[in-house]
Amino acid sequence: LLNLFVCLYPCRGRRMTPFPSCVPKVVIPFMVEMVLRELQRSHITPFNVVLLFEKEGERFFPIYIGAEEARATDNALHNMTNPRPLTHDLISNVIAGLGAELMGIYVDSLENETFHGKLLLKTASGDHIKIDSRPSDALVLATKHKVPIYVAEDVLNQTFHTE
Repeated sequence: LLNLFVCLYPCRGRRMTPFPSCVPKVVIPFMVEMVLRELQRSHITPFNVVLLFEKEGERFFPIYIGAEEARATDNALHNMTNPRPLTHDLISNVIAGLGAELMGIYVDSLENETFHGKLLLKTASGDHIKIDSRPSDALVLATKHKVPIYVAEDVLNQTFHTE
């Protein structure tokens, strides 16, 4: 299924968003803001797909996620809560308990057909830090906290598809 969405054509003339100022630009100079427009859940196979669409463009790409992440994303999209905190709720509670704030998330690399991502946090002291995260978990948190989702331009160029 992944091959259906992979497009290796270079993307020229697209508007790029400078990476959020909370992360040094030497790490990744340009990011593209994306929106989670679709969650495709499967009750037959273990594969669920999140489709991220370019906020100001036509490109999109899929991220395959597990059943638990799909359920948590669906709950976050519909503002549903659980009687007791689940894993993503726990992460949110820890961030808040430390006086930090989730500022956004990003997908920064694609290695061996696996996406890698980061949480962007602002600490109580005002420092900005990056926390390594699976993009599927980061997407749940971004959806729960309604913060921006960014993808590195080079990752998007490796994986994008157009509508």
